[in-house]
Amino acid sequence: MKRFALLLMSVLYLAGCASPYTPRDMEYFDTTDSPIMYGKNWALERKTMPVYPLGAGLNGQSGCVILSFTINKTGRPTNIEVVQSYPTDIFEHNARVALSFWRWSLIENATPKPHHTGVQLFFYSGLESRKKANESCDLLNDKKS
Repeated sequence: MKRFALLLMSVLYLAGCASPYTPRDMEYFDTTDSPIMYGKNWALERKTMPVYPLGAGLNGQSGCVILSFTINKTGRPTNIEVVQSYPTDIFEHNARVALSFWRWSLIENATPKPHHTGVQLFFYSGLESRKKANESCDLLNDKKS
């Protein structure tokens, strides 16, 4: 049973990685390219992708989480808070855990000052699931406006 669950999780993870990227007309942090600038002082150095929850994968669920946080003087995220998520309480924990492993480096000649910012993380497994996640997250962004 454990092997089956591990195999299923691996397949879902790989299926999510194989989805084609399509640009969207919305404002959010696109974390696919590096370096990503956060304020005038910080560039994203290390990004950890969130683990797709097994239960969500088995149920074919997709969604997103919008997080706010502060990059501290050492380039680590602090004060990580969930701003919004869809669906609620499914992906929030994994998004927060993944973000806690992200690291930023100080841009040359910059002063190490804390910077408050945010990021939107998507959870999906396959093209149809990505479409659902995009539609759900578009609704979240409409509510924020």
